[in-house]
Amino acid sequence: MASTNPTLPVILVTGFAPSATGRDGPSGDLLPLIAAGPPPTAEVRTQLLPADPDGALLKAVEAMDRLLPDAVIGLGLADSGGELLIERVALNLHERGGGARAAGAKSEPIDAAGPAAYFSTLPVDVLAERLKAAEVPASISSAPGAEIGNSLFYALLHYVALRGQETWFQRRPPAGLTSRIGFIRVPPAADRRARIRAREGGRSLPIDTTLRGVLLAIDAVAAYIAAEAAKLIPS
Repeated sequence: MASTNPTLPVILVTGFAPSATGRDGPSGDLLPLIAAGPPPTAEVRTQLLPADPDGALLKAVEAMDRLLPDAVIGLGLADSGGELLIERVALNLHERGGGARAAGAKSEPIDAAGPAAYFSTLPVDVLAERLKAAEVPASISSAPGAEIGNSLFYALLHYVALRGQETWFQRRPPAGLTSRIGFIRVPPAADRRARIRAREGGRSLPIDTTLRGVLLAIDAVAAYIAAEAAKLIPS
């Protein structure tokens, strides 16, 4: 789907709805705030995803097929640290049974025929520098874990990599789908401090700071896409 302003890149931002275990985090809460005040440099669309890997992937790829976005930024939960974590790599690994720390958790590949890992196709170093320059706590993560955020990140990179060549997840990716994919884990919101501390022992961040960081990341991605497109214009 083309942007309503064809000069702007279309950027899809996804977040997770609350899960049955209460691991909601602020990612889904951020989406209406992002939609209400997106940066003027991008046509921003948002998509709330269910908190299960298959359902999240289905909703995400439906939105991608419909919008054909220039970039997708997935948002998920950072258990601790009080900072935004910009993921550099997605692993072909998912923990079934409640996550890596849960009793009886079982590791399995997301796609047994897929590569072991994909690197983010967004400029993670540029994003981290932009957020730090604005005094938003942020760092680059190369340890995405094996839970739902990593599963979605890997699956979307894999979906784009296929580019219509074969069917995966009961769908054939559109041949014109060339979206750049990235993932940012955001910390618990400060107003959930007591609940999170009791469960995880982690640190939180005010949601307005997190929102500012995500909006800066969207703006940085839009600038990167514009710069890359300019390189293709004959001089």
